[in-house]
Amino acid sequence: MPSVKIALLLCGNLSGKPYARHGGYYDIYLRFLHESLPKGSQFVLDPYDVVHAMEYPSENDIYDCIMLTGSAASAYENIEWVNKLVAYVARVAESKPKTKIIGICFGHQIIARALGGECVPNGGHWECGPTPIQLTELGKQLFGAADTLNFGPIPFLWTSRPLYYALQPYPA
Repeated sequence: MPSVKIALLLCGNLSGKPYARHGGYYDIYLRFLHESLPKGSQFVLDPYDVVHAMEYPSENDIYDCIMLTGSAASAYENIEWVNKLVAYVARVAESKPKTKIIGICFGHQIIARALGGECVPNGGHWECGPTPIQLTELGKQLFGAADTLNFGPIPFLWTSRPLYYALQPYPA
């Protein structure tokens, strides 16, 4: 099985009890990928600090996937690092159509903005639930030849602020 190269865009840092229990975002994503992929799967996970260092993969780097982590920041805010992240994701989506882009919570909202959607406050309400995902051929290889990936219950969830959501669907 070929190795999959993944860029992990670190959109924040964990602290307190979540960090003590689970480590940082890199640790969590590394563990998630190791535990969820079929035995023998090989991948490279390269972290990039997009908040403080504002570092990104170079234009010449080739990744199979770019993953955006969660963040305590608000995806709709007009702040430098968030705007730079939105612009980067838009560039990747436009110039590297074979690169898969995955976002969790804040990351999903950034992807929505980058593709022309809008992100707004959700009135302090949390929404959380699994959604079946249709897999591509590469996804079928990575996840063991299933057509659909179904995530079960979320093992941990913490909150200290209201949730935001993507208001508009991505343009076709």
